[in-house]
Amino acid sequence: MTVELIGWGVIFFDFDNDGDLDLYVANGCISGTANDGQLGCTWNSGFSTELPHANILFSNNGDGTFMDVSDFSGLANSYLTTGAAIGDINNDGFYDIYEVNELDSSPSSNHCRLYKNNFGEINPGIRWIKVKLEGVASNRNAIGSRIYISQQDGVLQQIREINSGESYSSQSSYTASFGTGSLALIDTLKISWPSGLVQYHYNIDPNQTHYIVEGQNSDELSCLFPVENYDCEGNCLVEVDCSGECGGILVFDECGVCGGSGSNDTGCGCFEAGPSGCDNTCGSTLVDDACGVCDGDGSDDVGCGCFVAGPSGCDNTCGSILEDDACDVCGGDNTTCTGCMHNVACNYDDNALIGGPCDYAQENYDCDGNCMLTGGENDDGYDCNNVCGGTDTSCLSIENSIPENFSINSIHPNPFNPIVTITYGIPTSQYTEGHIYNLSGELVHTLISQYQSAGNYSIEWNAFTKPSGIYIFILKSESDVQSQKLVLLK
Repeated sequence: MTVELIGWGVIFFDFDNDGDLDLYVANGCISGTANDGQLGCTWNSGFSTELPHANILFSNNGDGTFMDVSDFSGLANSYLTTGAAIGDINNDGFYDIYEVNELDSSPSSNHCRLYKNNFGEINPGIRWIKVKLEGVASNRNAIGSRIYISQQDGVLQQIREINSGESYSSQSSYTASFGTGSLALIDTLKISWPSGLVQYHYNIDPNQTHYIVEGQNSDELSCLFPVENYDCEGNCLVEVDCSGECGGILVFDECGVCGGSGSNDTGCGCFEAGPSGCDNTCGSTLVDDACGVCDGDGSDDVGCGCFVAGPSGCDNTCGSILEDDACDVCGGDNTTCTGCMHNVACNYDDNALIGGPCDYAQENYDCDGNCMLTGGENDDGYDCNNVCGGTDTSCLSIENSIPENFSINSIHPNPFNPIVTITYGIPTSQYTEGHIYNLSGELVHTLISQYQSAGNYSIEWNAFTKPSGIYIFILKSESDVQSQKLVLLK
């Protein structure tokens, strides 16, 4: 077949659904002015005298040859066609044609035209199937997918490919159509997706549009990326690294080395010497001083070594931590001004600045060991057993042992710490109570609460658990009350 025209649209499609791809050629030219001054086409910088011939439809004879069937197809019109696309407009299973026309010699013909395919109405027994794909891993329109239909007996085997464009400025339908003749069932429908997935569907009914989503509702799947990063046809599906490896991870480092670690830039630029000098900067010549200070002047040694504090302590020597003690002695332990600071103690030190242990006289004695009480057989404070402050009055006469008045005879020592002895006398036998109170009037301790015969008595109060302060001793009988102040100093 020969077409001596400028073909703008060239489309292979099966217009009669016999299973063979036919050919439609949309012809046109560059519009211009003809030699006679009328509308015409330019030819090799000259001008023709007439418009181009009609578009041509070639029918596939099935033996490798084609036959021009334009005259009875309804397409043999002299239009200046610059684009053509196919699609099943009325969904009858037969492709229709849409063409774009420019100006021609008949103004009434200057229109785009849609040609409806009536072949199915003339031949109602011819069957077909249409396939509409939707990609998931692949692109949504499934562009690049291949669709195969076949019969086991080899009677039918066809291939369609979903393209993103065909012919000049044209895009046909993404729905693929197959003519199946008189076959009542198609054995196999196979889709090879751009992702590498191969999907099979079996026993396909004709005269239907089959909507197929990638990887869903298939009878069989295979060839899902047989080699990592590649599809089933050996095409790399991922990025190629700088070494040319499909799916590789190597990249150029900052110095332009593929797979490099950046070691060619040591901080001062690619393939340049690294930092230098004591400050570790590019091009530096600085050095450390005697104390290791970069570009230093040695002032970090103030007499006790580099970066060491100078003389210190109360003795002003290197590394000293000595301090004056409370006695103003450098490095002292406070012993030179430590002593008893209680002025009633026998070892009271008037010059002491820090309290130390105190020694007190034995009860009823002074610091020299003398009994400080009165009374007794010889009125020297000793009882009949020669005990200072003792209570044995067996050697005394009855007249001398019974006091004349209800009274507190003595409280010793006073001040005291922490034991004090209280002596008192009862002229007649009676119930006697003796209590210790603080200055708030609160009862602190009860020393005696019982019936006693007439006589002189001595009792002790150990105030070890009580705080220092002033206390009141109250002695009560059935008819009299006596009180006296006590001072506890700790």
